[in-house]
This record gives sequence, C-alpha cells and structure tokens, in this order.
Amino acid sequence: GVLTEFKAVSTLTSKDLSNALKKRIIEGVGQSGNILIDFRGQAGGTLEIAQSAVERAFGSNSNLQSVRIIGDGFDFSKTR
Repeated sequence: GVLTEFKAVSTLTSKDLSNALKKRIIEGVGQSGNILIDFRGQAGGTLEIAQSAVERAFGSNSNLQSVRIIGDGFDFSKTR
C-alpha cells in the first residue's frame, strides 16, 4: 500500500474555498505526500474549486505527490 493522509473537509467557512482547501492539502503533506480528502457535505464545494485547490497546492509544494478529492457528485485525482 501507499502511505496516505486522509482529511475530512466539510466545515470550511472561508469566502475563498479554493485557498482554504489548498491549505488543508498542504497541511496533510507533513504526514504524507499522498492526500485523500472527503469533501462531501462542504457547502459550495464544487469540482471546479477542488481542481483549483489541487493546482495551487501542486504549485506551492514539491513534496506533494498525489491528491484525490471525493465530493458531492465528483471524484477528482491528480498525481505529479
């Protein structure tokens, strides 16, 4: 198996959800370069916000290897 950090994210209140989600992804990199996020139930949590957050996270942290975000109606993954 691959060591993966799991985060449940459903209580973000920032007006910039993409940036708030990016911060949660980067926090997880301290545990593992592979991140799995359960984004279901997050108010305003769309595929577009998830994609933007992932792109921003990859651009700001070279230790990030993969991200998978499961949201309401989508399942998005990206690897380096």
